[in-house]
Amino acid sequence: MSRWPRAALFLLLLVAAVVLYARHLGEAPSTCRRTKRLSRWTAHSVANDGPDVHGAFMPLYFQIQMRGETRSGWFMPVIFYAIASF
Repeated sequence: MSRWPRAALFLLLLVAAVVLYARHLGEAPSTCRRTKRLSRWTAHSVANDGPDVHGAFMPLYFQIQMRGETRSGWFMPVIFYAIASF
């Protein structure tokens, strides 16, 4: 492919993505959900003290458990350390 068809294809895909996202923009949550607040709180704990909210020092994976729930999940550390760097 030459340069112009690639650029036209890229622009077409970009416009399609914008249209698809813009159609449902009103359905997006406007507030910070509990999971996002917990992620920020965990990152804040790591940035200030070193251990996460469960006491693990600089963990390889982060355990996230909502208050009052028995289930929990394990998350990769990239997002938490990225948030903590700011």
